[in-house]
Amino acid sequence: MKGFKISNRLNYTILAIALIIALGAFVYAYGTSNPSNFGHTGGEITGARVSGWERTFSNTGAPCGTITATCPSGKIVVGGGCSYGSQASYQRVIRASYPTSSGNGWTCSFDNNGATTGCEAYAVCVNSE
Repeated sequence: MKGFKISNRLNYTILAIALIIALGAFVYAYGTSNPSNFGHTGGEITGARVSGWERTFSNTGAPCGTITATCPSGKIVVGGGCSYGSQASYQRVIRASYPTSSGNGWTCSFDNNGATTGCEAYAVCVNSE
């Protein structure tokens, strides 16, 4: 019984033809005009406009404990964070970083572990509508 041998050249030719057919089917399936724009058009995107961006800080000396940076009146918090001074011999830990329940500040909680440098909370605030 003789085996049927196909050359590599023929294999690659068949593969190339199959890929071209698959690509043509893909273009045909997605080349329709319904919807006319894939994704969102500028008119479809609505929501709050951000204005009056400001970052506020609250600093404290050690021990830090819990500190809160508060947005000025008429602004709401959209983000925030915590930082502390470096002191190589101590392992200070940020235990929590979260927005205040009122939505106008950012709170940070620290474990000092003997550190004597200060800590900082900051809030990123924008105008409220």
